[in-house]
Amino acid sequence: MTVASEMGASLPGKRLSVFYFLYFAVAGAALPYLPVLLVARGFDAAAIGTMLAIGMATKIIAPNLWAWWADRLGTRMSIIRFGIVAGGCAFAALEYVPYTLAWVAMALAFYNFFWNSVLPQFEVVTLNHLRARESRYSALRLWGSVGFVIAVLAAGWLTQEFGIGLLVPMITVLFACLAVASFVVPEPEPEPAAASESSAHERDDERLWVTLRTPSVLAFLVAVTLMQASHGPYYAFFTIQVEDMGYARTQVSLLWVLGVIAEVVLFACAPRLFARFSLRTLLLATAALTAIRWVMMAYAADVLVVLLVAQCLHAISFGLYHAAAIQVIRRRFTGTIAGRGQALFSSIGYGVGSALGSFVAGLLWADYGPNGAYLAAAGASVLATGVLWIWMRESDSQANSDS
Repeated sequence: MTVASEMGASLPGKRLSVFYFLYFAVAGAALPYLPVLLVARGFDAAAIGTMLAIGMATKIIAPNLWAWWADRLGTRMSIIRFGIVAGGCAFAALEYVPYTLAWVAMALAFYNFFWNSVLPQFEVVTLNHLRARESRYSALRLWGSVGFVIAVLAAGWLTQEFGIGLLVPMITVLFACLAVASFVVPEPEPEPAAASESSAHERDDERLWVTLRTPSVLAFLVAVTLMQASHGPYYAFFTIQVEDMGYARTQVSLLWVLGVIAEVVLFACAPRLFARFSLRTLLLATAALTAIRWVMMAYAADVLVVLLVAQCLHAISFGLYHAAAIQVIRRRFTGTIAGRGQALFSSIGYGVGSALGSFVAGLLWADYGPNGAYLAAAGASVLATGVLWIWMRESDSQANSDS
């Protein structure tokens, strides 16, 4: 099928799937092993938490800036391509900068600033391609999980055999592949609202603020912030924790893979879950089960069976949570504010939440070890459950009537 006919007649599913595969391959190589690289360069837990938090804090501003630009340009793929190239260059700089707190934090901040432009805008591109077929989102996103699995396994084996110093060059190559893949993803046709309101920027701003002032939307954003903050100890220190327990890096990579395989199974079942349960019910379930997961990590991570079950719960604490949250944002932020809605979700949830979670996790890990850090994470998940239970109603996850 030609590019023109594919764009005009059907969903460019293979191209979207390849992009998700490579995007999450970058994440699969970086997320588990970047903290290991920092430990190898002499940084302690508090410094690692601080550096990761500084990088993640760029998500507070960056996604909204890129979304504002994309909404006005009317072309998202150009923003995505620029973010990939610039983010890849910044990550590659880790191979050359001195390994001091200031230099590494600066490199990670630049990397995250550009990299964070990519996924929120690509989610809008994907959902605009899907239109009324949004239930197929999970099937496309599943390929991101496959890419993550392959990258975790490959990076774990390669860094064990050839040293953690191979990590930065390996991820730089993945960035190059992702850049190439971005140039074959077509720009979707604009949504009807975007075509009719493209010059009404003041009205768009008013719609955005009206939506944000809705109590249920505010509660939702608070809850996703708490949920993402609760993952701070896991993302920053899980690999280090399990290696300290005596596992080889290839075994650690298998534990990461188990979590993602569970996520893949979840995504395969997601359309039936969305058809049977409300988004509020699914979000409440993810928050409650996430709290249980962190309690297990706090008290029984040294028991293999418990560790395996906790890893399987990643399908709930991240996979189901993310898929449900994306649908809430999609329904509440529509038309020409769609991009900024996804950006706000990224900047508040993954920006404020991730930065706060990593920073606090680093401090708690240094002073109280894994137990203290994971108990705080469980507390954040319990708070998220309460916020959703009190302030978010069934009707609040439906489309915004103002749009």
